[in-house]
Amino acid sequence: MKRFALLAVAVLALAGCASEAPAASDKVAQYYESNKALAPAPTREPAEKISIAPGTKSMFFGDSWTAGYAAAPSTQGYAYLTAAQLQWDNKVDAVSGTGYQNPGPSNTGNYATRLTKLPDDPELQVLVLQGGLNDGSQAPEGFRQAVLDTLDVARTKFTAAKIVILGPSTPVIPASSGLASINSKLYQIADEQKLNYIAPINEVWINSDNYASVIDTSAQNHPSTAGHAYLAEKTVAALRAIGE
Repeated sequence: MKRFALLAVAVLALAGCASEAPAASDKVAQYYESNKALAPAPTREPAEKISIAPGTKSMFFGDSWTAGYAAAPSTQGYAYLTAAQLQWDNKVDAVSGTGYQNPGPSNTGNYATRLTKLPDDPELQVLVLQGGLNDGSQAPEGFRQAVLDTLDVARTKFTAAKIVILGPSTPVIPASSGLASINSKLYQIADEQKLNYIAPINEVWINSDNYASVIDTSAQNHPSTAGHAYLAEKTVAALRAIGE
């Protein structure tokens, strides 16, 4: 099984963004790739495999990206397409503007609060937690506990589910220092909790070569319909790599 996130990459990317941004956007992908090459292999034991068999009962939980915002229709969002390609028995629960800490513009509730409101489902097999994009405006010292609270609620609600944390993708390139920090913290928590972590930032899913085709800048820098389809392909491949 392949591990998708390397903490050292995020740290190096953060340092690079904080000190000196690449001179031109077409150098961003090379910048990430050169830093990634310096990162050591992870030393801990890999997280357990997940079921990717057709009919697997699953849920994608997250923010506007998981909701399919800017896809036409929203059911062409990456979460819906990923589940369809894997032939999963899937549910999408997503609220724009929310995050591990952020309750959203309508005060819907942060992730732990939203999960608490869901019915228990002891038959759920895979829970994909996507998020972090909306937490940059929150107090950074509270992020770790908010993620741990989310995981605690998820484990209580879905006792049989294997949790996959899907880190944030970047809506701009290069990724902001704040988002790089959130990505790094999520990887560290996943590592400690022995959970699979998929890190689009580290894997350079969105880069200078494909940015214009993936991100719709007129839709608050969300993925376009084509962008969601692309992200679904990447997510399917990532899940298959940790599947059994």
